[in-house]
Amino acid sequence: MHILRDILWFLWPVEKGEHKKTFSILVVLFSVSFVYNILRTLKLTILLAEPDLSSQAVSYLKIFAIMPAAILFTLLTTRMQTMIGQRRTFVAMVCVFGALFAILTLGVMPYKDFYQLHIPGNHELIMLMNRWYITLFYVAAEMWSSIMLNMLCWGIIIEITKLSDSKRLYSLFSLSANIATCFAGWWGSSTVEKQIKMITGIAHPTWEQSLLFQMVVLWIVQAVIIFSFQYTMKQQRLEDQRSLERKFKVGFIDSIKVAFSNPIIRSVAVMLISFNIVYHIVDVIHNEYVRSVFAATPRVMNQYFNEVNKYLGIFAISFSWLLSGSFVRRFGLPASLLFTPILWLMLSLLDVLSSYGYITPFSLHWHDLLLPMNLLSLSLMLSMGRAAKFTIFDTARDMSFLSLPQQEKRLGKAAVDGLTSRFGKTGGAWLVILIVGQTGQILASLVPLKTAIFIAYGLWFWAVITLIGHLPKDIQ
Repeated sequence: MHILRDILWFLWPVEKGEHKKTFSILVVLFSVSFVYNILRTLKLTILLAEPDLSSQAVSYLKIFAIMPAAILFTLLTTRMQTMIGQRRTFVAMVCVFGALFAILTLGVMPYKDFYQLHIPGNHELIMLMNRWYITLFYVAAEMWSSIMLNMLCWGIIIEITKLSDSKRLYSLFSLSANIATCFAGWWGSSTVEKQIKMITGIAHPTWEQSLLFQMVVLWIVQAVIIFSFQYTMKQQRLEDQRSLERKFKVGFIDSIKVAFSNPIIRSVAVMLISFNIVYHIVDVIHNEYVRSVFAATPRVMNQYFNEVNKYLGIFAISFSWLLSGSFVRRFGLPASLLFTPILWLMLSLLDVLSSYGYITPFSLHWHDLLLPMNLLSLSLMLSMGRAAKFTIFDTARDMSFLSLPQQEKRLGKAAVDGLTSRFGKTGGAWLVILIVGQTGQILASLVPLKTAIFIAYGLWFWAVITLIGHLPKDIQ
């Protein structure tokens, strides 16, 4: 009986009286994460399927579209938090994103030839301006990640979770998000076409029909998010409900100031900047390989991105069950914060060894297409590496905020998830543009690009070690 109780506690470390509110939080987090993962594959497919846009266009998007959008959406969200409170801001932003995607999917993209601009020139920026609807869809999908998932959803979880309960419950929250990743990948890669056929009778749907079907499902999930979130709030302690209703002043400038002045928030910010530099460079190289293999088949390309997401979810669930819960509780925050950069470094070394022939290269056939070793090694890095980041690393990172006062928690989340993580992707984008600009091609610039990745690892390790030095003893 003791063994069975220990196993149940390992899988569901929830105390008596917490079951309803914990389960409802898991439903909200699962739904928000599911939308994020589907949008991620859709935005990449829409961009890479456009024959006139290169993979390098992502770097220009990060600098000239996503970074200004991050500032704008962070301003909007912090202003709304000040005026109507955290709870109403969450619901309002779900509605804003739902309306934006509806306008793009139903009113613009089916008539893209009419809406496309014709500014002369072949530069990526001009092409992105001409196809502004692709740019806007990509930016909106990125903002769902920054604002809805990281800043608001996880921000609310931080506010309503006690410091003493964090090591017990955070691994469970992380597991819910990772199951959503796996489910989204499985659904997008294996069942979308079958469901379209079952509902509409179309045996071989086009990419446009698949896109519309996936967006309809996302709108339904967004409605579920609103209703389940309202139910979740009713299950919380009265003081937590009042806290989320309270109209703290969350100023944009104040959030930047606290990111510079508070050593914990500052270290987390630098940590995320360095990670996002690494991630963006790896992602751009990976997208170039994907484009070279799937350029003629955007529907299959979308399935491949979902396949990578599916394995990301499998790795993430494994990390959550086997490592995350026990890892944080047994080894504490310092080891948890170091685990992910060490894993990324090892995966990067594996990629370098395979690139120079120290590991026997191999390839796989998938949908009658040949997937080379260089594509597979980067897909492994993005799936396993991001899985570690989304589980052990993000759990430990968010736990770092728990010792802060309530006001600084909101300011810190706004600064870190709304802005500074974007600085990392923008920095990675500038590096890609400057390095690739010397050769004109991404695949001809692999050596300097991968050198930049290893330099960023040094910054990442330095930020983690600095953060560990500032954490209170009771949270370590």
